[in-house]
Amino acid sequence: MGFDLTRQRSTAERLTEQRASAVQDAVNRLNQRRVWLREGLKNHQPFLVLASLSFVIAAFLRDTAAAGFAALAAIAFLVAMFFSVSQDSVRTPGLAAIMAFYASFGYGFFLLTLDAVVILLSVPGAALGITLGGSLVGLAVEVVALFGLIRRIRRRL
Repeated sequence: MGFDLTRQRSTAERLTEQRASAVQDAVNRLNQRRVWLREGLKNHQPFLVLASLSFVIAAFLRDTAAAGFAALAAIAFLVAMFFSVSQDSVRTPGLAAIMAFYASFGYGFFLLTLDAVVILLSVPGAALGITLGGSLVGLAVEVVALFGLIRRIRRRL
């Protein structure tokens, strides 16, 4: 009977070692994936910065439509980052994921632009300032173009 007890212990020890080995293998695979994800996120920091800035804008603009646009822009940038990281994890990129990346990235910028317009329209006198600023920029471009044209004409003569 002592032989059977020793045999049972060795079988139980082997099973325990196998389970411990399986758990350790799973932990090692998860750790390798964690390191890969950390390195991948280093390459995608601009998306995190855009999302963070959008959330900051939303936090400062409580209870307005602009805050909603900024929060949606932040979510769009996070979705774009997800698709970008997911494309880095596969050998052959998928067209649907690439299109989703560009769509969410563009949507985020569209929402931030819309957010800026809503903020500017809510500021008294902003329309006048934008009109005058645009006029000054247009005037500067026209002056530069005129001097360039005069310089070309002088070179030909």
